[in-house]
Parts: sequence; C-alpha cells; structure tokens
Amino acid sequence: MEKADIATFARDLVIRTLDSLAAKVENAPPDLVEATGVRQLAENWRSLSEGERQQAVSHVAAAAEAAAAAIPLAIAASSRKIRRRAVSVVKSATAAASAKLASEKQADKKDKKDKKKRKKNKNKKKDGKGKKSKRNKKGKKR
Repeated sequence: MEKADIATFARDLVIRTLDSLAAKVENAPPDLVEATGVRQLAENWRSLSEGERQQAVSHVAAAAEAAAAAIPLAIAASSRKIRRRAVSVVKSATAAASAKLASEKQADKKDKKDKKKRKKNKNKKKDGKGKKSKRNKKGKKR
C-alpha cells in the first residue's frame, strides 16, 4: 500500500465507523445512552454537512498518520532507554560485586597475616628465643 492508499483507507474507515455509531445510538433506547459522550459524538456527527465531515475526517487521518510515524521513533527511544538502564544496572552490580570481592580479599589477607603473626608468636614462646627489648615499659631505652 502506498501512503495515499493508507490515507484514503483511514478516511473511509473513520467515516464508516462514525456513520455506524450514529445509526446505533439513534436506534438505542434513550435511557441507555442518555448522558454519554458517545451520544453527543453521534449527534454532532449527524449534524455535520458532507464537507464538514470530510474536513473532520482529514484532521483525524492526519493525526493518525502523525501518530503512526512517531511509533518507530518511540520504540527506538524506549529500547535505547531500556538498553542504557540495563547497562547501568549491570555496571553497578559489577562494581558492587568487585568491591565486595576486594573487601573479602583484603579480609583474607589480613586474616592470613594475623594467623602468621600468631604462629610466629606461639613459636617464640615455645622456644623461649624471643628477643628481649632494650626498652622499658614506657618505651625509653635503658
């Protein structure tokens, strides 16, 4: 279908739909559709002349074409947003995981270092070979 065919199809569809709606509302019991917007739309449609109807339909068709033209742009923009959001979530999760891993690594290093110190101090006490400090309790040399 070409663009002109789509516009013609849209106009015909709108005219048939509004004519059908006006006929159904006219035949419906008054208390069923008394104060609805549908009834007012149908009455306004019936009151228009043929030229006014064509003009109204062309406005509706133009709005529909504009909306249809904007759909691919909206989809592309939303997919970019989703992709950006996903990338940022992955980055933040990766950063959090690497920070946690780094802190665990530091804790492991500290534990190993402390364990090594305890083992060294334990061995010194067993052997009695620990060096005596030449400093008194206050930290001054003797």
